[in-house]
Amino acid sequence: MKQVKEMLLKIMDQGRGKMEVHHIIDLIAYIAVVAKLHPQGFKRLHEATELDHHDILHEVSQELSERFDLNEYVVTPPPPSHIDPKTLTTIVDGLANIEDKKVLVKPLRHLAAQASRYGESSSNTSTTMLFKALIGNCHDKVVYDGACGLGGVVTDLGPKKAILEEIDLSTYTLASRLFRLDDSETEFHYGDALSKPQVKAASADIVVMEPPLNQKFSADQRRQLDDANYLIAKPERNMSANAGNVLWLQLALDKLKANGRAYILLPQGWLFRSGYDAQVRQALLELGLIEALVGLPSGLLTNTGIPTVLVVLSKAKNVDTPIHFVDASEVGATKRNQRTFNQDDVKLIAELAAGKHTADERFKAVAIDEIQSNNGSLSIGAYLAKEVVVARLSLTEELAKLAKVKNQAEQSHQWLSNLIDKVAAQTNAA
Repeated sequence: MKQVKEMLLKIMDQGRGKMEVHHIIDLIAYIAVVAKLHPQGFKRLHEATELDHHDILHEVSQELSERFDLNEYVVTPPPPSHIDPKTLTTIVDGLANIEDKKVLVKPLRHLAAQASRYGESSSNTSTTMLFKALIGNCHDKVVYDGACGLGGVVTDLGPKKAILEEIDLSTYTLASRLFRLDDSETEFHYGDALSKPQVKAASADIVVMEPPLNQKFSADQRRQLDDANYLIAKPERNMSANAGNVLWLQLALDKLKANGRAYILLPQGWLFRSGYDAQVRQALLELGLIEALVGLPSGLLTNTGIPTVLVVLSKAKNVDTPIHFVDASEVGATKRNQRTFNQDDVKLIAELAAGKHTADERFKAVAIDEIQSNNGSLSIGAYLAKEVVVARLSLTEELAKLAKVKNQAEQSHQWLSNLIDKVAAQTNAA
């Protein structure tokens, strides 16, 4: 791993000021795929001069298309306008010394997250750790993510199979190449999972998503969403422009098998907002699909301070079973306005969500009837109000303090009066 890190640092240093950071990452991933799938083509590239690199990349692309069942985005090299010849040479030389190209996957995902170009800007190590603690072993599970970014969260879960959708083309292209390097069993679709889902219903044992927060839609998009076949609650009129959060919830449910669970990270505003949000909340309550709600700290996500909630949905839950409310807003450590979790933190949160610490003040199992009597609000603060300790004051002590302050004020007033008299006397004498 040290060798990989040193190689990547050398490449990034070589390309600084000559290529965009995300173009460097794309090029590394593409050349790595060539090296893995077409060793002879990579050898020709390694032995060629800089002047011949463009023609060889074109030839290799055609050969990959003929030999492998790969989509066009994976086999098509970055355009020449995005490539600095010397940086390409550095990449080829560096990759020639890396035997197992799979070791590049995690470092490249990390670089891409720092570049904030591939839909990975909000997710981080803490949220990934939390998902793993809550979900557990997935080696025999099919996991779906409809807003997968580069697929780092699902990959870290280690599922038997991953079914993914991604709307951003550059993200989809890089992720596809990383999956090729990783040898993971992945069904990957490019497109809009909300308006034109390509994955059939009841496909997954687990759904895990960190979708765009507070996603908004144009009038044209809303017309398409009105007819989405995964809605459990049809909008009373037209689809709301701010319906993104609850659409992701409903899409997650649609992809779950009969006994599946979904874990979706959303803004806490969804818990209590009116309109279509309230309509979907009511449907979820009536169907008994909400298993747990975990309030997370502000600053947990990268590049945003929005406080979030982890919504756990379960198709196996009994309709009348209480919902587990967890207030994890004070869990973790803060450094430079960024909240982070360690392994003990995520273990605690997972145990609270599972109801293993019923006496903990950060946990409460709330009956559906109680929630309905509160107008269906799922605001965590409504059920886990923090105790405010008010100190009992002593009248005698407070009067003594007041007398002391009054005496100090009188002394100050007298001192100021004497000073004014002295200055006046000196002025008259002059």
